[in-house]
Amino acid sequence: MRLPRNVKMLRGPMDAAALAGTVFLLWIATFLHSSLVLPPGVRLRLPDAPGVWGEVLPHLTVAVDASQPGGRLFFEHQLITESNLQVRLRERVAAHGSHPVLLLLADRDVTTETLARLVTLTRAAGVAEVVLGTSPRPDPAPESSSPPRAAVAPRSP
Repeated sequence: MRLPRNVKMLRGPMDAAALAGTVFLLWIATFLHSSLVLPPGVRLRLPDAPGVWGEVLPHLTVAVDASQPGGRLFFEHQLITESNLQVRLRERVAAHGSHPVLLLLADRDVTTETLARLVTLTRAAGVAEVVLGTSPRPDPAPESSSPPRAAVAPRSP
């Protein structure tokens, strides 16, 4: 059985209101997805250290930014004061048992005085080693396409 069709798709003029509504919705979605919406957290600009690649598995992490003269401290993703930081670090060191490694993520605008004060505070809390976090930049690719060969010392007879 054949049914007659009366609808002819894309045969008439475009409806301006439908087009404007679609463009408006796309514009709003793009606008709300832009960088004007702030991501959660604190942005740290770590100092650059070209050619430095470290492998540190930190047990503890402390971040400090330069938004205030003394810097804001963050421990376990929470804002914390210096006195509370020392208490919490002592608790974590006691719970960990061995000598934990602390990764200190400091913004590049943080003063050396603030860094020294934090290292002294962490050492007083019992942290054995403090490592300063940096932002490594990859070295430029070597000119030759062959991989570098490792130097091997000759064996003694």
